[in-house]
Amino acid sequence: MKMRDLESRTGVNRETIRIYLRHGLVPEPSRPKPNVADYDETHVRAVQAIRDLQRSSTLTLRQIRESLQGEPGERRVEASAFQQLEALVATRVGIDVQPILIKSLARAFPDAPSDARRLEAIGAIES
Repeated sequence: MKMRDLESRTGVNRETIRIYLRHGLVPEPSRPKPNVADYDETHVRAVQAIRDLQRSSTLTLRQIRESLQGEPGERRVEASAFQQLEALVATRVGIDVQPILIKSLARAFPDAPSDARRLEAIGAIES
């Protein structure tokens, strides 16, 4: 998708997206030609996660970058920000889907932790 499509999908204008790119918060787009940039769903998720972090957790771009780099920031990051931070990390390492935490499944599926250990033992999943 082109920048205009990314803007319309996220509701974030191109100058703001470029700032996110300069801060290294959004993965670089593929560039089939020197003046052409192609964005995908990874970029949509990253831009939305940054916007959510700014709005709900009032984190600055610097604080978001520090959190992603594992640096201690000036202020503590609230637990409510972890889901968006996790989404940003996933876009940086190329994970297309959000990982499912076994802990989140345990209430509905009491055997989930032991099933996960068995699946990990045979190499079907990673912890």
